Amino acid sequence: MDHILNNVIPKFHYLGVPVSYQAYGNGNINLTYIVNVQNAPVKRYILQKINGEVFADITSLMKNVENVTTFLSGKIAASGGNKDRECLSLIPTSDGKMYYVDEYGAFWRSYNFIDRAFCFDKAEKPDHVRESGKAFGRFLRLLDEYPAENLFETIPDFHNVQKRFAAFTAAVDADHKNRAVTASKEISHALRFKDDLNYFTDLRAKSLLPVRVTHNDTKFNNVMIDMDTERAVCVLDLDTVMPGLSAYDYGDSIRSCASSAEEDEADLSKVYLDDRLFDAFTRGYLSECALILSKKEIEVLPTAVILITYELALRFLTDYLNGDEYFRIRKPTHNLDRAANQLKLLSDMEYKTLWMSSAIRRIINQL
Repeated sequence: MDHILNNVIPKFHYLGVPVSYQAYGNGNINLTYIVNVQNAPVKRYILQKINGEVFADITSLMKNVENVTTFLSGKIAASGGNKDRECLSLIPTSDGKMYYVDEYGAFWRSYNFIDRAFCFDKAEKPDHVRESGKAFGRFLRLLDEYPAENLFETIPDFHNVQKRFAAFTAAVDADHKNRAVTASKEISHALRFKDDLNYFTDLRAKSLLPVRVTHNDTKFNNVMIDMDTERAVCVLDLDTVMPGLSAYDYGDSIRSCASSAEEDEADLSKVYLDDRLFDAFTRGYLSECALILSKKEIEVLPTAVILITYELALRFLTDYLNGDEYFRIRKPTHNLDRAANQLKLLSDMEYKTLWMSSAIRRIINQL
């Protein structure tokens, strides 16, 4: 018996008659499907199985998602936008809940499907990167008035680089899977990093940077691009929306959007910080949210680019050493390739630190 088709899909309040489903996308955490329906104006929905190994309190996570999407929908509608296209909308279950727990304890949720829009793992043109910047900048601005303290922290210390480093060194010391020898080059590179790992946690503790509602997974493929207008439509993947710093989202976006290659490209000669893409994303991002950012928030953006890239390199490398427990892999060395990729990108970012600061000042002055 097909568990998803016969037990999960019927629990959601879909318009029309569900007839089939298929895997969709290539996310690293959750399992995502398209549900096809007949006899309704809506032809497809998104169905997701939430990763219970990554998220310890899915009930609170889903409350975050419900509250944030409701708030965003109201903001978008009030400004004359299309809330059904520009924001994710949860599909309730037949008993009115926003998720379903199956007999195995797995959590499922469903969203509206945004038609004629696509996600790209790598930008095909600078205009798409600029649109991604606008989408994430608008996301930050629209949630500026939402009380961040009301959100649950879905992954505590998510961007605490010092704790990521501690987890990495513990994985190296333990070497449970006997993989340290195959990652010796990447381990040495990661251990040589000299920046202050407490930089942002200290600034946050001293209230020198405001705590905002942040996305915390601002990869390029978490923005949908309209296939007709080539404009950004909607920000996806809200599982890590929680209190945080704007610098985190910007840094992760540049790491993802302004790299010359996909984050698992194994040919490291193809990996570097693309100046044009950096400029495109930053221009789009700041055009939407510069007015709500403090002077200090803008000042620290280049540091965020470096520290967040280093953080992800640590996470990929730690996961490889621990046996690929967190990120989904498609080959045995996938996480090692990802780590090497990010470390190569990091080296180029460090070299271009002063250039990034100058470019951001120039863009601010041109707005």
